[in-house]
Amino acid sequence: MLKAKKILSLILAASLAAAAFSGCTKEKEEKLPDRITAEDMPYGAITITNKNDYRIPVCYDERFVEEDQLRAVADYLYAVQKMDMELLTATLFPHYDEYTERFLALDLEEFNDFLRAYFVPDPKKDRYKLILAEFTALDDNAEHYGSDILLSQFDALSGDRKTSILDDITKLYAATLDVTVETDGVKSVVRDLIVFLIEYDGKYYIMTM
Repeated sequence: MLKAKKILSLILAASLAAAAFSGCTKEKEEKLPDRITAEDMPYGAITITNKNDYRIPVCYDERFVEEDQLRAVADYLYAVQKMDMELLTATLFPHYDEYTERFLALDLEEFNDFLRAYFVPDPKKDRYKLILAEFTALDDNAEHYGSDILLSQFDALSGDRKTSILDDITKLYAATLDVTVETDGVKSVVRDLIVFLIEYDGKYYIMTM
């Protein structure tokens, strides 16, 4: 448990050390030159900010990111902010408890307790608030981000099951996020946060390594 806490604290401390502001503030599509169509533009060329339809504001290129993917990420980050354990569990990949116990050497309850203690040291004080989650990239070739390791670990979790867990995974993306947070009134940006979006049994779930 001490080893797992040390690893998680290092990851969180490194993430929260970044302090710069996100550049995604547009709420309407940019006007394109007459000779260029939207289909010709790369990811991020046309971005919008949606402040109304999800639990937290999200900035994204709507040509590439699906509503269900946005909702999964927004719900996950909101659950961490509010320490809503029911919502957090619902957003995580269904086999996440098995994954943390086997590969992180702690069970899901211990992991949740650690997050609660880290983000909400004083339950009476709202010291941590998410301002914006910006999708800076969405990659369906996620091997570069370690998805091959992740998939091999999922396969190992299959154990004595008649079929592999992998058989029910239909899509896997690596989403890169810049998350603007406010802590005790001070804004900063957690840059290049990687989360995996896994479509499993018709629904998108979150997985982190």
